[in-house]
Parts: sequence; C-alpha cells; structure tokens
Amino acid sequence: MFVVSASSLFAFFSVCFIGMRSFFAACFLFCGFFFLAAEETDYYRALKDIREENAVLAFVQAEIEKAGERADSGDFSDFAEGHSFSRIVRTSLSGASPQTLIVAAPAVCGGGGFSAAVALDLWRESRKAPAPLNLVFLFLGGEGEGASPAADNGGNFPGGDHLGSRLFLDSFFSEYPVSVLYLNFTELPARILCETGTRGVVAPSWMLENAGAALEDSGLPYLIEGSKNRIYRLGLAQSLSPAGEYLSAGFPALGLSGEGGAAAGDYGDYTEWGNAFQVFFRSYLPRCADGFLREWDQHYLFLHYGSAYRIIGEPVLVLALVCVLGISLLYAFFAGARLKRSAGIFLRNIWNLPLILFVSVLFFMAGTTLVRFTDALRNTGELWSHHPFIFFILKTSCAVFLILLSLHHLRRLPLSKRGSFYSVSAIFCFLVNVFLSSALDITFIPFFLWSYTASVLFSIFRRPLVKIILFFTALLPFCIPVYDTFFVAEKDFAGFVINSPFLGNLLLSSVFLPFILMLIRIDFLLWHPGKAGSGRVLKTLCVVTGGASVAAFVFALAFNPWKESPQPLFLEEYVETAQSLHGLRLSSPSPLGRFDLSFGGENFPIDTGERVFELPLEVSGDQALGTQGSGDQASGEPLPHRISSEEFLGRKTYTILFSPPLKPRKITVHLSCDSPLLVYNCNFPYSPDITGRAAEVFIGENPPLPLRLILTFPARQAVNIRLSSWSPLLSAAGGTEGKSFALESYSKLVDSFIIETDE
Repeated sequence: MFVVSASSLFAFFSVCFIGMRSFFAACFLFCGFFFLAAEETDYYRALKDIREENAVLAFVQAEIEKAGERADSGDFSDFAEGHSFSRIVRTSLSGASPQTLIVAAPAVCGGGGFSAAVALDLWRESRKAPAPLNLVFLFLGGEGEGASPAADNGGNFPGGDHLGSRLFLDSFFSEYPVSVLYLNFTELPARILCETGTRGVVAPSWMLENAGAALEDSGLPYLIEGSKNRIYRLGLAQSLSPAGEYLSAGFPALGLSGEGGAAAGDYGDYTEWGNAFQVFFRSYLPRCADGFLREWDQHYLFLHYGSAYRIIGEPVLVLALVCVLGISLLYAFFAGARLKRSAGIFLRNIWNLPLILFVSVLFFMAGTTLVRFTDALRNTGELWSHHPFIFFILKTSCAVFLILLSLHHLRRLPLSKRGSFYSVSAIFCFLVNVFLSSALDITFIPFFLWSYTASVLFSIFRRPLVKIILFFTALLPFCIPVYDTFFVAEKDFAGFVINSPFLGNLLLSSVFLPFILMLIRIDFLLWHPGKAGSGRVLKTLCVVTGGASVAAFVFALAFNPWKESPQPLFLEEYVETAQSLHGLRLSSPSPLGRFDLSFGGENFPIDTGERVFELPLEVSGDQALGTQGSGDQASGEPLPHRISSEEFLGRKTYTILFSPPLKPRKITVHLSCDSPLLVYNCNFPYSPDITGRAAEVFIGENPPLPLRLILTFPARQAVNIRLSSWSPLLSAAGGTEGKSFALESYSKLVDSFIIETDE
C-alpha cells in the first residue's frame, strides 16, 4: 500500500509539476507573442508627419535590417542627369515566379511619409507568406525635386523630375518581365485614383482590369482615370504622372494616388483603411501571376459609368470600323440611283465646304481672342483654368453665333440651295473625320462612327422631326470627350482647345462643321431657301448661342478665382550692389490689390492693380521676413560666398563656399561665358545649353550648409556665375494683412560675379 501510495503521490506531484511547466510555458509564449506584437511598429504614425526624406529612408532601412532582411541603398553621387542630397532604399522578397512586381513609393509625398508607411506595411505583411511572384520594394528619395520654385506644390509630383525613379532605372535590368505599382498617397484618401499613363504612353488594359478587380475585392472606393488615356497617347499632357518614368522605360506601370481626405470618406482610421488595402494587395498579386507582357495594346478604349467600367481593345474597334463601312457600301450598292444623283450635286458644289470651313476657323479664332481679352480685362493669367468648361462655352458659343449670323450674308454668294448637298456634305465630313481620327488615335473612332451612322440615317429620312432627333443623336457621343476634357482629365488638353491660336481652332471647326451642315439642312426644311434672310432654326440658334456667349462672358468677368483658396503670392528679394539696388518683387497670378506686407520688421502698405509690384528697400541692413516666429532671417546683403583657387597645368580650380543666412530649400547656380564654355570638372552634375556658352549646375534640394562647389576651368577663361537661393515660407499668413494670400515661396537673387583667371 505504501508503494502504491508513494507511486500515486509521485504521479500527482509529477502531473502538478508538468502542469506548472506548461502553465509557465504558456505564459512565456503569451508574453513573447505580446512583446512581438508590441514590437510591430506603427509605421503610419511614425512616418506620416516626417518631412525630411533622409529621416524617412533611415527609418525604413533600419526597420528592414532589424527584421533580418537586406536593404540596398544608393545615392546620386554618380548620377549624371541630376542631383539630390537624398537617396533610395531597395529590398527584395523571393516568390514562386521569377517575374517581378516593383512596389515603388516616394519617401516624402505631399509633406509626409504616408506612401512610405503604406509600402512598408505591405512589405511586412508580404514576409509572412511566400508571394506568387518576386517582390521588390523601392523607397525613393528626390522624387519631387526639379520643379521650378514658382511651380512647386509642396513636393507633389506634377512639375518634379522624379530623380529617384530615374536613378533606379539608370542601373536596373531584369531578365524576366517586370511590372510596377507606384504608391503616390499624400494622406489617408477618401477614394483611390488609378493613374493610367503619362505623356505618350498608357498602362496596359490587363493591368487596369487586375487593379479594378482587386479594388472591388477590398471594398475601397476607387476611380480608374482611363478617360485621360487619349490625352496621354496624343502627348498633350504637360505633367508627368508618378508612374510615367517606368512606362516611358517600357515597364507596365500603374500609379495609385488619393482623392480627398479621410474625413470625406468611410475610412477615417488608418488601421481599417490599411487592412482593406492589404486585401487589395493580396488579391492583386495572384492576378499578376499569369504573366506580364513586355508589349501591350496602347489603343484601347476605356469606358466608365458610375463605378463600373468597360475596356474595348483595338481589334474590336477595327472590326466596328470595317462593319460600319461595309454596311455603308452595301447600302450604296442597293441605292445606286439615289447615290449617283446626290454625288452629282455634291461634286458640283464641293467648293462650298472650304469656304464654310474657313469661316468656321476664322470665328473660332475670334472666340480665342475673346477668351484672351477676358484675361486681359481681369489681368489674371490663365483665368480659364479655374472654370475651363465656362470658357469653352464662351469660345464655342461666340464662334457658332458668328458662323450662323454670317450665313445670312453668305447666302448672297452662289452657295448651293439644295438641301441634299448639306446632308451629303455632313456624311462626307464625318467620314473624313473617321479616317483622320483612326490615323491619329483609333480610340476616337467610336464617336465619329456613331455620328457618321446618324448622319446617314439623317439623309435617308425626310421628316423634320426625325432629322432633329437624329441631329441630337449624332451630337450625343461628343458629350463624353467634352466631359472627360473639362471635368475629369487634367487641364492641359482643355488649355490647348481653349487657347490654341490655330490648331485647336482647326480641330474644333472640323468637329463642328458637319453639325452646322446638318442644321442648314433642317433649316431648309422649315424655310424656303429662295427667300431672303435666314430660317427659324438658324435664328433661334443665333439667339441661344448669343445669350450663352453673353452669360459666359459676364460670369468670366465677375467670378472670384480665389473664392475657395487664398491667392498665391511670390516674393523675390534682389540685390544689385553695383547699381546700389535692393528691393522686393511681389508677384501673383491676379492683381495684388490693397494689403499690408510685413517685411524686415516693418509694415509696407501695398495698393496696386498690377500682378507684379516692386518695393524698394535699403541697400544695407538686415531684412527679416515676418513669418510669425518662423525664425528664418533674410539678410539684406548679397549671399555670402568665399572663393579660393589653385592653378595647375593650365587649369584653374575654384572652391566656392556658400553660407547663406536664410536656410534655403534650393540653391541654383548658372554659369555663362562670352566664349564657348569649357568645364573640366565639377563636383555636381551640370548640363550645358544648346549654345555651348552657358550651363546649369544641378544642386539638389535642402543642401547642407555651408555648401561647397568645386569648378575647374581653363586658366584664361572668364566665367560669370549667378547664384540664387529659394526657400518656401513656413507661414502662409504672417506676411499680409487685409487680404487672403498664400505666401508660396521666397527667393533671394544675388549679384553675379565673374571668375577671372587672368589676374
């Protein structure tokens, strides 16, 4: 019994001991998981407000290396096409397929590292399970650099040179197909925008389909900006999209950016939005595993209605063209007699078309003049950019009004009085537009094919009511490109249509001409052409277009372009010691008006109707720009610089040390010479101009101070160096009183000085 009891007691204590071990082990594991979870950094809160690129990149590199992964870093020291004091960080994850998806993100975009935080979250989640293909995570510095000070927009990409992407592509090569997903978020977005192209090239349609399907799975609000594709393909977009460098290099690429703030959407918390974005990424990767094509269809048509979209490829567009033209030939075969009679009338009066086209171009040019006259009256540059559709209405309604009004006097010429001529002429014009658009961009074909078909039916049916319905039917498809141009796509193409002195007006005239011919035909049905004057249709349209012109003109003169945002103001301090000049130049897109400027501790009353105003300052003494305690001081003296030189073997090397009192965002150096400029060496990249007598030295943004510039020239060459520094203001309201201004930038121009080696 004792043995049994002892055995039982031993077993009891053994079980208790094992149980305690399990309990402590469980506690240890729990604490371990807790601490591991606690060690997971909240990248969003850590990076969203950091404005210094190198600080973001240092954080990213440290996080990658802390996880035991390799992080490659590269700077711009050997990059010949530009310079930045930032760098890029790259890390890779192996997948099941050798194909590679590059996830690229700027270190700082829109004033913070939000995009870098999103990419870092994707990298952390992608490490937990093998991906279906190789992944490269690219964190880019210098992406927003290269913009001129006046065009700067806080580091966002339009106007920037994308130096980080160019540095990466300069040495990147892959044996296997590569695709790029560019994250361009400035803040937590209310809706994701899929940017589909850049100047001259668009993303492949299969990439849009994959991204659209994955975004549907995530539940995130999104919009695919496929309406811009035609503008991208025509090369009319002035700004480069973030993914543009990769598309131009031949890689399939898609940019993701944000619209609005989180307060406007359903995702006010980053954790919720980030989880949904992870769902998108996990859904997107398997769809990419099917393969990336090195070449793709550039001429697809993207149609969207609400949140749904449809992509029509080039073969379908060509098939539609062949079918419509084939049916037209078949109709001509069965209606040969009628076609022969109409062709005879058309050929006898074909000289009417160049005359009407000339009048149309002339009056559309008058519409352009009216738009520019409005700008001159308001003394505001690019006033049309605030409401492009209103100015489009102003131009087109004025032109159509003048065209219809002139038809009354043109009737005195021996123009055709046969209504069938105008019907056949409309068909002919639409047919010409079909072939011209197919040569320019085949995605324009559906609009003209639809109108061409309607014009053929317009010539067949004789009842006025049916013709009026078919007229509006022919006009209907052009509402889509008008909406895309003036409401959806970027404003570059809208500016071309509104302001182009000849080509834009020729384009509008060729589009409007067949509709004007159809209106004349309808007018002939309701009014006998033998009578003097015009019919009811043209008179009614004269009243409508004239009223629209007056209404648009009054609106253009009366509206406030800065109602929703402060008026931009640019300050430029200049010093010319030789002429004993020191002053401040104020400029703005609109007249400055009346306000008080605080500069150098003094208040200066400004009252001018001009957009540029020069304020003289004392030649000596310190001048401080009042920015509500920003601490930046602007000296009234020229930018301090010290020069030392040494000569060796007919060459002279200059070391110029810059130490400006105002911390600059950017320092620019311009070299010029009366003879051909020869630069043997420079410690920064530089680019000579086309004349060979000048060069621009590339110095990146946020340079370290003092900045050292080393230049080597021939020993007997005199070189003129012009220095200027530019710094954004830290406060947007401290410098003005009495008017709402946004102080966009402050720059300081200094004396040019000549380096002469023949001393």
